[in-house]
Amino acid sequence: MGPFISEHFALTPAQTGFMLSVPILAGALMRFPLGLLAQYIGRKNAALTEMALIIAAMAYGFFFIDDYTDVIAMGVLLGIAGCGPGLRLNPALSHASLGARLSF
Repeated sequence: MGPFISEHFALTPAQTGFMLSVPILAGALMRFPLGLLAQYIGRKNAALTEMALIIAAMAYGFFFIDDYTDVIAMGVLLGIAGCGPGLRLNPALSHASLGARLSF
């Protein structure tokens, strides 16, 4: 979708590259808080919370995207979707990233 978005908003190659990297970086940064949330409220409840945030992000993207800054905000919100599979599929990832299961 990157070429279509960059064509629609007439983005430069630098802006397109930044737009494509924002969700990846946001997903990497959101993995830690989501892991903490999973420890306190449980993996299932954290996954449901994450899914609700993803639905809200998709609704935001559908109704409120008008310019490049909105596209970047949408990328940050959709970065949450990138950190979710590690939480849902592999519980060791959320614990190991926090050091909760590591005993020295």
